[in-house]
Order: sequence, then structure tokens, then C-alpha cells
Amino acid sequence: MIIDAVTEYDTVCVGLSERSDAEQLEFGSTARRVSRDVPGNIAVVRGRELLKPDGSDRTLADLTAAEKIT
Repeated sequence: MIIDAVTEYDTVCVGLSERSDAEQLEFGSTARRVSRDVPGNIAVVRGRELLKPDGSDRTLADLTAAEKIT
């Protein structure tokens, strides 16, 4: 699904999760599949999570602030 959606782009950026290597082997790795199957340039990045997908008041406030500056 992801691979079909990004094949028209020259460069695709995928983020690595914070999971351990063992968890990635057990559940598969989106970044690994994309880097293997997408033609063209792949940028694989890892960074800290800035917004938690938990629907908390703090996350909603941060999203609102981000919308105002974009």
C-alpha cells in the first residue's frame, strides 16, 4: 500500500521506529520493505517522537500551534 503510493516520487523519506531490532524482525519493518521495493532514492531517518499519538490535551495544543505556523 505505501509502496504503491510513493512510486511516482524521486525521493521517499521513511522514519524508523523506536522498537528494538528483535521487535522489528518479529513484526516486519516498513522502512526495510520500502527501501527494498521502492525504486529511486530512500532517506531513512530516526528521531525522537515530538508528538505522541495519544489524543492528549498537550498533543492537541501542540498540533494547533503547529498549524498556525505552517
